[in-house]
Amino acid sequence: MVSTAEEKISRAAQILKSSRHVLAFTGAGISVESGIPPFRGPGGLYERISPTIFDINYFLDEPEACWKLLIEHVLWPLLSAEPNPAHLVLARLEKAGIIKAVITQNIDALHKKAGSEKVIEFHGTADLMECLRCHTYFPPEKILPESFRTLTEKIRQKKSATPAEEIKAFFETFQVPRCPKCRGLIKPAIVFFGERIPEQALSESFQQANQADCLLIVGTSGVVYPAAMIPQIARANQTQIIEINTEPSEYTDSLSALFIQSPASAALIAIERAMDLT
Repeated sequence: MVSTAEEKISRAAQILKSSRHVLAFTGAGISVESGIPPFRGPGGLYERISPTIFDINYFLDEPEACWKLLIEHVLWPLLSAEPNPAHLVLARLEKAGIIKAVITQNIDALHKKAGSEKVIEFHGTADLMECLRCHTYFPPEKILPESFRTLTEKIRQKKSATPAEEIKAFFETFQVPRCPKCRGLIKPAIVFFGERIPEQALSESFQQANQADCLLIVGTSGVVYPAAMIPQIARANQTQIIEINTEPSEYTDSLSALFIQSPASAALIAIERAMDLT
C-alpha cells in the first residue's frame, strides 16, 4: 500500500521510468504558480468578469467590447506570464524521452515557452490570432498594434505596477483587428463557448489517450468536457494514471491509481529528482 508522500513520489518515478508511452494532461492548476488564476473557483477569473467574455455570439455581436475585455483580462495576463518549474520539468522529461506528448486545456502557451515540443492545445491558444473568414492564423504582433507588445513586455518585467495612462491611451485608439489577407474579423485562437474543439486537437488527443500506458494528470479538476474524457479513454485501456492536484478531483477515486496531493511544481520536481535521469 503506497501511503506516505515520499512513497507516492518514489512510486510515481518508478511508473514513469518503466512506461513506454507517457502522456501528460494538464489544466489550470499547473499555471497558477505562474500568476495565472484559474477560470473557475475562489480567486478565479469568473469572479471578476462574466464568462460571456468567451461566448462566440457576444464576440460576433460586440467585437470591440469583447476584444477590450479579452486584452485586459486574458491576453495581457497570459502573454506576460512565464513558465514555472512544473512546466520546465515536463519539458525536460520530454527531452529525456519519458513524456511523449502534453495535452493541455490551458490557453497560455506556457508549455511551448518552457520547451515542450509535442503540445496539443485542446482549447486553442492566446498566442495566435485567427481570421474567422479565411481561417489564417497570425502571431499577435502581426495583428495587434506595437503598443500592445510594448505594454505586454512592461507587464512582464513589472517596470510599472499599473501603466494606467498607457493602458487608457491604448484603448482610446484601439480598433478591432481585421485580417490583412481578406479583411475578415480576427479573434484570438481560443475555443469560445459555442465553438467546436478543433478536429485535429480532438482526434490527436484521443489517439494519444489510446496509445498511453501512463497518464500524468496535473492541475485539472475533470469537470470540463470533452477534455475530461481523455483520462476516461486512457483508463479504459488499462493505463496507469498518476494524478497531481492540490485537491481531489473527479478522477481521484474513480480513475487515478496514484494521487499526489500537492502543488504541481513541488511534486514534479520531487518526481524528477527521484527518477535520477542524470
